[in-house]
Amino acid sequence: LFAATPVFRGALFQLDFPKGGRNGGGQDASAVLRGLRDLFAEMDMGLPGAIDAGDLYRTIFRRSEEADVAEQMQRLFALATGGPGPLKEVCRELFSGDMYERQRNDPVPVRRVPLDFCQLDLCVSEVGGLSLEDLLDEHTRDVQGNIEGRSYRLPPVLWLNLDRFVFDRESGRGRKHKARLTFPDVLNLWMLVPPDEPWVQPLRRCAAQRAELLAALAANRAELAAQSAAVGERPEDAEESLMGLVEVQEALSDEILQLEEQLAQHGAEQELLYQLQAVIVHQGRVDTGHYFAYTRSPMERGPTHQAWVRMNDAAVSLCGKDEMRRVCEGGEGGP
Repeated sequence: LFAATPVFRGALFQLDFPKGGRNGGGQDASAVLRGLRDLFAEMDMGLPGAIDAGDLYRTIFRRSEEADVAEQMQRLFALATGGPGPLKEVCRELFSGDMYERQRNDPVPVRRVPLDFCQLDLCVSEVGGLSLEDLLDEHTRDVQGNIEGRSYRLPPVLWLNLDRFVFDRESGRGRKHKARLTFPDVLNLWMLVPPDEPWVQPLRRCAAQRAELLAALAANRAELAAQSAAVGERPEDAEESLMGLVEVQEALSDEILQLEEQLAQHGAEQELLYQLQAVIVHQGRVDTGHYFAYTRSPMERGPTHQAWVRMNDAAVSLCGKDEMRRVCEGGEGGP
């Protein structure tokens, strides 16, 4: 996340680190930030074989200490926000936001919750075929008590945590969901902003129309498959019906494409489009495993270039988008 944020990297490169500089927990923040700066410099030089985050990790965590990716991120973020003033301000501008909870039967209809580090925790279910947009839309309604829904003031850089771990009551132990979850290169986050704002209404109308058309398209495809399978010895009898279904399918696809373009245009106008920059992957089971990451290559040039960098401890290599998606989207056979 930090490596894929040019503004943060630029602020880090401009710092003149003093000796010492321990944070409130007694850890040398300057040493960590210097290590982070040096790691980013190695990445920017495009020399995968020279990149090794091991020293940085050992500076942050004791050798006997284990931490999951969320704990690692929170520790590093605390060090960055506790560092020199200019870097602290950059962190606040890049990563902080607000959550708004709509409350029923309350004198204060909307409660604002400041978020120093705006991270959204999303639970991945066993149902396959979901998209990240579906999960985010569910997240706004996944509330309890007198809370009717939630929305956000989003920061320029957003961290999404996909939780695949659940507790199985029958077996009495944790397990990991491996359902496939797709995500786009550019994510339109219209569903996360306050729903009653006038400026978001064109986006919500487009999204509602798209949902109706997608449902109609799914029904059309199911009917087309059923009629195709039922064609007997006289296929010419069903030809007219099948052709009609195909024409409807093409018309629906064209309308959906137009709505997608309108959604993208409205999203760009309201600065709601987020480009995928990095993905952290857990490989293994609930009780054991290993983390590695993919980050967008700073040397990306054109569609044929290896657009992603795979960082697996000291093993750093270039790879394409297809490999990144095959590994990161999950599903059977995935990590």
